[in-house]
Amino acid sequence: MAVTRRASKVASEHVTARLAQEGIPLPTRPSHDVPKVPEDVTTLPDEDLMVLWSRLTSWADFLGTRAAAAFVDEREAESRLKFDEACALVENWGGASGEKVTIAEAKRNSSKAVLDAKQTLVERYAYRKMTETLAGNVERSLVLVSRELTRRTGGASPTRRGQKWQT
Repeated sequence: MAVTRRASKVASEHVTARLAQEGIPLPTRPSHDVPKVPEDVTTLPDEDLMVLWSRLTSWADFLGTRAAAAFVDEREAESRLKFDEACALVENWGGASGEKVTIAEAKRNSSKAVLDAKQTLVERYAYRKMTETLAGNVERSLVLVSRELTRRTGGASPTRRGQKWQT
């Protein structure tokens, strides 16, 4: 008995569509590249620092959402692999009581559906890891810029902390 699974959009596309129906917009890709943070953010004029913070925030929003979608899609690929493995095992089982489980598993693991599902899972895992890494990088840059903004808006000069202990 052949069991088939209906082909459809990836899971994150379903969620995206549902959120859109509920009027919840997801961040879109910013129109600018990921900004580079200068080695010394204290040298940036206030206006440039705010633009940098704003751009980093838009990238953090976008990459965070993409990382969540990648996680959902990877989970879907794991589920698909388990399903395809089970189907292939049932389809390739010879039915003879003397057939070894090892042979049946080898037939399952070499089936096209299982190999394709494994490849999809590897690709989705790689995409998720890279997206999470990029999101983490942007978050760290955002924290650095945010600290500088806090320092500036607190009215303290760069040397104030050291000066208060010398009086």
